[in-house]
Amino acid sequence: MDAVDADAEALAAARAAGGGPRYRHADVRDTELPGGHYDFISCVASLHHMEFATVTRLRQALAPGGVPAVLGLYPVRTVADALWSVPAVALNTAHRALSRRRPGPADVPVPLVWPPPLGYGETRAEAARLLPGATLRRLVLWRYLLVYREPPVPSRG
Repeated sequence: MDAVDADAEALAAARAAGGGPRYRHADVRDTELPGGHYDFISCVASLHHMEFATVTRLRQALAPGGVPAVLGLYPVRTVADALWSVPAVALNTAHRALSRRRPGPADVPVPLVWPPPLGYGETRAEAARLLPGATLRRLVLWRYLLVYREPPVPSRG
């Protein structure tokens, strides 16, 4: 199991937690990934920080039958996005209120936040183009879940 991240602080925090994968301080867009190697690749709140076409590099690293799962973010651009924002705003408001009541550690790194480049519809179109057959589900808090399965190697029989 490998963990690849360009953020040295995030890797240091993960290492400090103990156990787990081999940690690689690298940018997934530039580092060499072994072809056809991984059964599962996850991208949690990271793919929207780079060009969506990065999924093709990830796809090449999948073993036959392998699955990439992407939890990504999208900006509010359409009426549907705005309607899905209603529960998100309510959840964020409740979270902020509860967070004020119980202070957390001051040294927890705050992740970089910036507007995701692709809207939900654009993400759906790119996923269909680059990962045919992928499923994309809209989630609350301006998130989506993208899942794809690399076709297995056909059996010779």
